[in-house]
Amino acid sequence: MAEIKVSSDMDFIALREMNTPAVAVLNAGEQNTLKGEAVFGALIHGLVKFFGAVWTPAQIAECAKVCFDEWYYLSFAEVAHFAQRARAGYFKEPGKPLFFGQFSPANIIEWLCTYTAENLQQREAYYCNPHNGNTWIPPAEPVSDACVQQLKDVAALIEAQMIATQKEEAEERQRKLDAAIARVNDK
Repeated sequence: MAEIKVSSDMDFIALREMNTPAVAVLNAGEQNTLKGEAVFGALIHGLVKFFGAVWTPAQIAECAKVCFDEWYYLSFAEVAHFAQRARAGYFKEPGKPLFFGQFSPANIIEWLCTYTAENLQQREAYYCNPHNGNTWIPPAEPVSDACVQQLKDVAALIEAQMIATQKEEAEERQRKLDAAIARVNDK
């Protein structure tokens, strides 16, 4: 997704013209949704780090699952666009600080609700406009098997990196806990 160049002021038409597949294609032929969830997990992990928050791996995983379950139809360009808007403060309420308290999964869910509501309105306006010269016709082969496989490979890499990061974070927390217990026991 880092290679998808978007700006926070792009609209649905510009994102559609980028012709990126929906995140859901990663799970084509799979028995689970882990690859799609990994894309949202990477998005969430990046936003958590960007905002300087500390989430547990379980929070990231659960939030990613909710995001994929609800917004699997978003294209990669739209997911990148959402991330850009989040970083740019697009979802900040006027006159209020960006966060009240701590940055939590609820913030991301709320922002995605706002983002997709606007996105779906733009989609409807685009596809329902009888004067639209770009009437959508499904392509014969919307996404090649090679492209799907490439996306699956990238998702598997992201998933492996997330698992490794979560393991490292868990081990570090356990080391700190063990050290704190040892200090208490030494007293």
